[in-house]
Amino acid sequence: MRLSHVGIALLVSASLSAPAALAAGDAPKEKGRLVCKSERRTGTRFPKRTCYRKADWEKISEANRREAEDLLNTRVISTAKGN
Repeated sequence: MRLSHVGIALLVSASLSAPAALAAGDAPKEKGRLVCKSERRTGTRFPKRTCYRKADWEKISEANRREAEDLLNTRVISTAKGN
């Protein structure tokens, strides 16, 4: 059986996104629906597709919210000499 270029590209992209999902603490046998999102990237018009389980997306969202809150609450004292 011959695979077209599109079929090969799909196989390669699927194999590349699997380690990203496992890096978030997913067990391969864990049940649940996979939710995929397309992210815009600078320098290309092709979006990056990222897939995680719903619980993992919630963990990522919470971690991002906490990090943004920490950045906003951190006081920065400038030592640069002004005009």
